[in-house]
Amino acid sequence: MARTVIVVNPRSGGGRTGARLDELRALATPVLGDVEVWPTGALGDGSRQAEAAARAGAEVVIACGGDGTASEVVDGLLRVAGPRPVLGLLPAGTGSDLARTLGMPSGWPEALRAIAAAAPRPTDAIRATFTARDGTKVVRHGINVVGVGLAGDIVRRVNASGKRLGGTLTFLGATVTSLLRWRAPVARVAWTDPEGFDRVWAGRLMNVFVANGRYCGSGMCVDPAGTMDDGVLGVAIVPELPRLRALRELPRLYDGTLVESDALVTGRATRLRVWADGGGWIPGDLDGEGPGGTPVEVEVVPGVLRVVAPWAPPLRAA
Repeated sequence: MARTVIVVNPRSGGGRTGARLDELRALATPVLGDVEVWPTGALGDGSRQAEAAARAGAEVVIACGGDGTASEVVDGLLRVAGPRPVLGLLPAGTGSDLARTLGMPSGWPEALRAIAAAAPRPTDAIRATFTARDGTKVVRHGINVVGVGLAGDIVRRVNASGKRLGGTLTFLGATVTSLLRWRAPVARVAWTDPEGFDRVWAGRLMNVFVANGRYCGSGMCVDPAGTMDDGVLGVAIVPELPRLRALRELPRLYDGTLVESDALVTGRATRLRVWADGGGWIPGDLDGEGPGGTPVEVEVVPGVLRVVAPWAPPLRAA
């Protein structure tokens, strides 16, 4: 078994990653030593391959692709009890939002050197239970951000688009389209804060973000104070807003100041639940993929991963 396994999504980067597999091997071997490159072929392969690598004794597993690839790799690693391989990230996706929080360089040579030089850091993960349209429960582990509401609709549009315009334009176009068509459902959000107090919000919901990382949607900063190793998740509830105001507020999503708006409800949580009043179904997403919708239950899994990365500092203090 190779010391390092790179789980790579060849369809990431608009399909360009698949044409660079030989280049990836040639770049990684001098820096990391004994390396195997495992391309994925279907949805869920990242989870299966990461689990297989961990059980076979790999010391390092690197996710090469976008946020969905990293999320699948995390899910696979957390299927293994006991000591797990160290997690690394090579950005190659449409959004690469996790890479922003981790401070990973966008170029592979620089990112590989950063992985080789960094000391493993204990890092939190997310465990989320979604409800599929047929009522079945879907349990997934991830690392970055859960969205419920508008984000679930945006992710559906992005993943159906082919992402030909690149990350920012694809997500921005999908966001504006979803925003203009969104009918805010009546929902409830209940969460437990780090001090153990229970909180509840109810109203017409545009979106709720539950963040371990800081970014989603190709650069939207939903938790500028997030650190990923504090045992808590950031919560930002966006209630229904007039459409013109919502469009005016969009730029604030990218510079991290939207969470300062008096229209939002923000907090920190160790666990959270979202459901629709009246038994309706609201779409959700985890790390840019759509496993299901409401009821959604989210909890932090503290310090369960070890990640090698430079780690960009938070945009502001918690």
